[in-house]
Amino acid sequence: MLRLRATESQTTQGKRIMSLEIKAETMLAVVEKAMQSDPMEYCGEFISKHEEVGDTLTHLAANLARLTVEDEDDMSSLMAQATVISSAMFMTYEMAKAEVEAKELEDLFDA
Repeated sequence: MLRLRATESQTTQGKRIMSLEIKAETMLAVVEKAMQSDPMEYCGEFISKHEEVGDTLTHLAANLARLTVEDEDDMSSLMAQATVISSAMFMTYEMAKAEVEAKELEDLFDA
């Protein structure tokens, strides 16, 4: 389980910081959904749903892939590595988003 708490606290500068706990159930649900399709298809669907975030994370994944693949001319290895990294980042984003939405619903019903 990722240890990020869904609470707000004050910092010394007066800024609010939110931490988030991703529950095992959320993680399993997101991974199960992602595994129902090919990684390239999953990434494509994510990018079409979350264009700005998807583009940013895809560029980051491509840069990270370049660091791990020795031969930059080996496009198939670069693409495979970038897809793996993108998938992990996209799933993490979806887990965090699901937890935030669950917390917002919980807060709505508690009000």
